[in-house]
Amino acid sequence: METITPEQQYRIKLIESIQYLMKSTDETFTELINLAMIGEFNEIDTEFEEGESVKFDIAYFRNCKDQNVQVLIKQLDDTNERIRWLVNVNGVRDEELDTKVANN
Repeated sequence: METITPEQQYRIKLIESIQYLMKSTDETFTELINLAMIGEFNEIDTEFEEGESVKFDIAYFRNCKDQNVQVLIKQLDDTNERIRWLVNVNGVRDEELDTKVANN
């Protein structure tokens, strides 16, 4: 059995940390959508059938006047910027993350 070096342990933990941040952005974005749909975008929400799957882009919400939605957008932007920084500085490959890092 191969022994994992401290450097390898560190990289594994770094990748897990990046994956955690990515998961948290997904969850924050879901909450942002839910908040907007019962707030400023409530009229649009009635156009969708229950159980219908709709893919939203953050661009749909950037002009939202709701300050709480804007705070969540800022949080997402900041977190995504830090994820990109961690990935780039540490040379983390998509394969290591099992996903593609957003560039927006």
